[in-house]
Amino acid sequence: MGEKGAAEFVPRLEEVSSTVSKALLDSNPTMKEDCAIFVNELSKSLKAELGHHAKPILNSLVQNTKHQRSKIRKLSVRAIGELAKTNHAAPLLKDILPQLKPLLNDNIAEVRKELQMVVKEWLESLDMNMFECELALLLLAGLGDENEEIAQLCVKALEEHGKKILSEEPTVDVHSFDEKFKRKVAGA
Repeated sequence: MGEKGAAEFVPRLEEVSSTVSKALLDSNPTMKEDCAIFVNELSKSLKAELGHHAKPILNSLVQNTKHQRSKIRKLSVRAIGELAKTNHAAPLLKDILPQLKPLLNDNIAEVRKELQMVVKEWLESLDMNMFECELALLLLAGLGDENEEIAQLCVKALEEHGKKILSEEPTVDVHSFDEKFKRKVAGA
């Protein structure tokens, strides 16, 4: 789906959001898979518009991360990853992140890997700084994964994030901060 095709949905995004969130909960596994793929593509195409209507879709996708079929869990994680990167959707992660933690112990390595790839992408995203600690903790948990590829993905993501932090953060003058703090306390 290109941006041109997705643009047709913009005037009716509230309806689309409601319909898709219900379709994601359909008992038919193929419907769940197709809807997750649709959300993934729609999120990429309508990054600026879709976030305002993301909550019901995210809630349905999170429910699907508990589905018995690993393909549905994996596609749901990918769709959550893309949808959360749309404008205005990132704050919704506050309620969603705790519900994704059980996937760290999923019995299928592909699902665990997909989760860690999404977490890595979120950590690289500027809009996700408010969840930096929670995301880093998810990656730290992945360091002990029995699958070496997943563990290495987490190591690389944490190393890259550490380098990014070191290159962006100005050096802190502890003495200057200490003096300002003392003056503030003395003045209070």
